[in-house]
Amino acid sequence: MKISISSTFAGAFSILAVASLGTEPASAQSHRATFAYFASIADYQEPAVRAFKNHVEVATGGDVVIDLTTIEALGGNEREVLDQMRLGELQFMTPNAGGLAGAFPSAQVWNLPFLFPGRHVAWKLFQDREYIARVNEQMMRDTNEQLRFLGAGENSVRHLYTTRGPVRVPEDLQTNSIKIRTMQAPMHQQIWTELGAPSVVALPAAERYTGLQTGLIDATEGGLNSAWNAGLLEVAPYVSLTAHMYDVTGYIMSNEFYEELPEEYRRVIEEAAALAIDVQNGQALLEDIKALNTIIDAGLTVVEPNAEERAQWRELAEPVGRAFVSEVADEAFIQDTLDAVARINDGFYVQQ
Repeated sequence: MKISISSTFAGAFSILAVASLGTEPASAQSHRATFAYFASIADYQEPAVRAFKNHVEVATGGDVVIDLTTIEALGGNEREVLDQMRLGELQFMTPNAGGLAGAFPSAQVWNLPFLFPGRHVAWKLFQDREYIARVNEQMMRDTNEQLRFLGAGENSVRHLYTTRGPVRVPEDLQTNSIKIRTMQAPMHQQIWTELGAPSVVALPAAERYTGLQTGLIDATEGGLNSAWNAGLLEVAPYVSLTAHMYDVTGYIMSNEFYEELPEEYRRVIEEAAALAIDVQNGQALLEDIKALNTIIDAGLTVVEPNAEERAQWRELAEPVGRAFVSEVADEAFIQDTLDAVARINDGFYVQQ
């Protein structure tokens, strides 16, 4: 059955996107800032950062002006762009967890496999004031008080795509002799080895299509929208909704700029970040739903592991991810994150 997109829900985000296109205020500005976002996920991020810009400029009466640019326009290397921010050349940025880890190693905890029971938990975590304060405390410590954390929006929920039949449980990887492509990251490679893939290949993203087409690999993983747009499902028609990893873009700002602002403008920035993250999450969800409906319409096979089957994946993958992350992240921060996820997840259920 196809998933319906609520016209009200979609309309709300359209209104936000249109409202964010307001013209720059004409009054003199006492504060000006540059905000760099990813053009590669513009469907999610552009409406979000324009909503951020609009809210800040309207709420401050034009006293704070936000100039938008892209990470790609600044060179495309997240870690180099982060260095620009640390040097005071940039005031806001939305790096993903991997890029942010160059300055804030503990960010890698967010990529732990099966960390989140669902995107609903991730959404609440990254706008939970208690948790944001804890992240900010750790980030300020790790960056010598150069960077502040405002929250995080959804980048992608990663799933599995194969050429050799649907995969519901880890044993299917072995049974179907699946050679899987992963990102060029040791943790990802070790996780899929532990899950039972007979061969794990660290292939550049640009070579995934040819690799699947020629049989060099039998599977790859990533977000639904990006997999469809890259044409990967033309050659990998079996989709397993494993949701094995959640990826985010963090909303961070220069602490030097933050300290220049009066208290009321700091609150405006925090409000704008919360609004932008809501918009980004909504856009990411809508794009995922569109992609999934397109995949179903195309006649591809889609399976989703049930709770029991998902537990099998988690049991094998979690210890490997934890071992890798523990090498670089603060242990207390890791535990704080796990506790916050559990607290938020429990909050969704009412005891009878």
